[in-house]
Amino acid sequence: MGAYGPKGKSRAALPSSSRLAQSKRGDMPGNILIADYDPAILKLYTRIFATTGYSSTMAASISEARGFLETNHYDLLVTDLMFPDGLGTELVELF
Repeated sequence: MGAYGPKGKSRAALPSSSRLAQSKRGDMPGNILIADYDPAILKLYTRIFATTGYSSTMAASISEARGFLETNHYDLLVTDLMFPDGLGTELVELF
């Protein structure tokens, strides 16, 4: 599982609430795409980010995440690397 900022720049750790909360839209919380085929992991990350005010979208496959990336803006991508339908690195390249 990795966290990536725009243009695929890797983030060593999850961003602090002050860094991500100051998204490109000003005071609004950051928008996060969480991609993992394990439903328990998706729910866990969604709960973690929700407690700090972030909006998150869950994707359970590469194809689902690709669709979200093509139609929405995200400030952060959190993705697993291995999916049944591809590799998480594909998402990083699109992000």
